[in-house]
Amino acid sequence: PFATLSGWRVLFSVTAIVSVIQLCMSPFLLESPRWLLGRDPNSRKARFIIKKLRGLRYDHEVETEVSHFLSASQAQKPCEEKD
Repeated sequence: PFATLSGWRVLFSVTAIVSVIQLCMSPFLLESPRWLLGRDPNSRKARFIIKKLRGLRYDHEVETEVSHFLSASQAQKPCEEKD
């Protein structure tokens, strides 16, 4: 229905509006806890983000998640080195 001589303007403007909304919302995005833990396994920020994303209440729950992240990244390293 938008593939007309005047409809392309609507498609173009919708794309521009969505991209502006995404750009405005980007400061509210959380960093990846996996990436943060990959750089620093003792990252307090990664633990805070895991706690916030998972809705965890206790530190031992967060540490369990951190150990899962770290063990998964260790298991993945041999696969990356083969490539």
